[in-house]
Amino acid sequence: GANAGLTLACWMFFAETSLTVALAIQLALLARLARDQGDLVPRWLIKGLAMLVILRLSANPWLLNYPLQGVLGLHWSLYGYGIPVLACALAARWLPERAGDNTPRWLEAGCLHLLTLWLTIEQRYWLSDGDPWQGPLALADTALYAASWGALGLIYAWKARLGGRLASVYRIAAPLLLGLMMVLSLLGSSLWFNPLRSAVAVGEWPLLNLTLLGWGVPTLLAALALALPGLVLPRNMRPLLGGYALLMGWAWLSLAVRQFWHGNLLNAHRVFSAEQYAYSAVWLGAAVLLMLLGGWLKLARVRQAALLSVALAVLKIFLWDMAELEGLYRVASFLGLGLCMVGLGWFYQRQVLPSVKAGPEA
Repeated sequence: GANAGLTLACWMFFAETSLTVALAIQLALLARLARDQGDLVPRWLIKGLAMLVILRLSANPWLLNYPLQGVLGLHWSLYGYGIPVLACALAARWLPERAGDNTPRWLEAGCLHLLTLWLTIEQRYWLSDGDPWQGPLALADTALYAASWGALGLIYAWKARLGGRLASVYRIAAPLLLGLMMVLSLLGSSLWFNPLRSAVAVGEWPLLNLTLLGWGVPTLLAALALALPGLVLPRNMRPLLGGYALLMGWAWLSLAVRQFWHGNLLNAHRVFSAEQYAYSAVWLGAAVLLMLLGGWLKLARVRQAALLSVALAVLKIFLWDMAELEGLYRVASFLGLGLCMVGLGWFYQRQVLPSVKAGPEA
């Protein structure tokens, strides 16, 4: 009754950001009370209050008109999300463990959810010159949203394995968010805002630029969705994630090479000769690493992706690279490619084929 009265008082005196912060602080205090007073606080009360805070922070920025400047001149999301994230983390840490109860794990997942939203809002705030809800979308926005949705999809896939009443919701939300990540990154980043065809500034730093966020991070998220054990995802979604990871990883490596040679803008029509050979070397190197990884993990799909990458690299070398070389340079290139193929064949025969043959016998 006291907590209900406190919640009502908060609802009467506060609004928007301050109300969410007050409810989050109350959540942390309830968990502390549960620890100090012998775990007498009902778990459904803590879960309900946490759900209220999470729903407000997930939906309110699109439903209410938040001021751009908050307390002491700070942007409202700094404390409007930061304090609830800290409160959820403290509540998960303070709440006593109980057999058959997953509330602390549930609070941890809620903390990760709010942290992802917080990072999304903050980055959008800096990208839009202080007004995250206005202005046209750009490559940075689509890349940011795709990465955020993919991270949320992984969180929900992990929350689904905890069970409980919301497990069915998480089983639907996880593949939906991962699917949105794939669609947005392919249609938005790779097609509509592709820096190869439009004057999109990606940054001057090699590797640490917008191509990493737009293509590298989604590749990593898709690989984690395939590699992490225990994630609850539909079986027919894993081939899609595998193909998506291979395509986005190949695109990121190619764009990284392009950015190294051309800098901030990638839409120049000129292709340097050394840049042309760099594509082949990077593709071939990535194929070798994939082959080693597939042999170490004994994953046939990874080895097949490596063989496909090798085929693409060899095809490019024969059709484009060799046509521009003459004399000893062409001979040296053929020798280098042949030695690489021999090395891959030796590795496949010595490391992969014995384990494949031993599998059915075992």
